Amino acid sequence: MSTISFSIAPDIAPQRLPGWYIFATWLSKQINTPITTTDFSSFEKQKQALLDGKIDFLYANPYDAGWLVREQKFIALAQPTSDVAEVTIVTKVNGEIQEVVNIPKGVNVAAADNADLRMLGAILLEPANLTKEDFTFVDVSNHILAIKALLSGKADIAMIPTKIFNGLSKTIANDLKALVSTQARDIESVAHCFVLSPQMAEFAEPIKQVLKEMKNLPNGQSILDDIGVTDWKILENKDEIAFMIDLIYALQV
Repeated sequence: MSTISFSIAPDIAPQRLPGWYIFATWLSKQINTPITTTDFSSFEKQKQALLDGKIDFLYANPYDAGWLVREQKFIALAQPTSDVAEVTIVTKVNGEIQEVVNIPKGVNVAAADNADLRMLGAILLEPANLTKEDFTFVDVSNHILAIKALLSGKADIAMIPTKIFNGLSKTIANDLKALVSTQARDIESVAHCFVLSPQMAEFAEPIKQVLKEMKNLPNGQSILDDIGVTDWKILENKDEIAFMIDLIYALQV
């Protein structure tokens, strides 16, 4: 019997990870196939595992979903109806930068090595007349370290997922000021996506059927609540995420 190796995008909020492990165990029972789950601390490590063929099934961020579907021939299965990859640019509450239009050229920007985060963040910097040549990324392995780089003075601003920003403790949030955020209505097609290796194509329809019916299956609703998803939009073909893929490739930073 085949075993499916499953992984979750590293930008998922840490408090949601236990729910994702429960999801994988539940899905395994629904499709009667073993599923092993691995989470990675960075996108670099996860991408290497993908290139090494160690991941069959991934809840991918928008950029990786686009790359896997377009270049690695992965199959797009479903996207969460409640998930949009929103980004917020933050500064120190008493820092020199207090308005996005006043962000100077040469600014240091802390951001995880997450291509869709950086792409959307770069769009948010356009009101300051900044292009990707006008700022330097301070590379960090995750979003919390991006905040630490900002607060320690290693960066002038930070790009983080809006969900992470909204979930910060009051102690940390009090030291930060949001300069600008993406709006869900503007990027509603840019969302995380389940993708499946072509070597596991036989499981595409069974997984999609389970996701389609998940809310009505035993324990399905409680697991959706645990991972912060309202429901799934089932993708019948890759054309349904073609706009997202085209946007990501056109606006790569």
